[in-house]
Amino acid sequence: ILSVITDNKYNSKELHKLHPQIALAYGAALRVENPFQLYFTSFSGKMKEILQKISGWENWKLTRKEENYIDLFEKEKLVYLTADSHNVLKELESGKVYIVGAILDHNRLKGLTRDKANEQGICTAKLPIGEFMSELKGREVLTTNQVVEIMSNYLEQKDWRKAFEKSIPQRKWAETEKE
Repeated sequence: ILSVITDNKYNSKELHKLHPQIALAYGAALRVENPFQLYFTSFSGKMKEILQKISGWENWKLTRKEENYIDLFEKEKLVYLTADSHNVLKELESGKVYIVGAILDHNRLKGLTRDKANEQGICTAKLPIGEFMSELKGREVLTTNQVVEIMSNYLEQKDWRKAFEKSIPQRKWAETEKE
């Protein structure tokens, strides 16, 4: 699930920066041999207007819902992926519904997704970056499209390290080496 955090958290410029990430996330979900079902929840407001202007948007093979994920799925099946979680994801479990917050976070929304999940009584987890990529430990905040790409690659290869290596851009590695 890609869930848009409410429009009132963003100005127009930020919303326009987020839509390419959503397009890239959609592409990443489709590139794998066995693509998973992608839902777009809380699909309304300014973000809906922006995405509907993308050429071919109406042909995207995903489920669009104005409702929030909490109204669409059993709470026990939901897992909100957030770098702020204390729970480390070991594998992607069949039957679970993983939520990726479609947010643009320049460290001004720290803890937003974790706090939202906690308020809703939803489990949280973070990708096991530090466990499989020690050289990136502490760099667990990723873009929406990177998270979806990692998940897609993991589902295809069942190997977190390969999924991270294939999905995390080289500039992140370069930033780590400079430190």
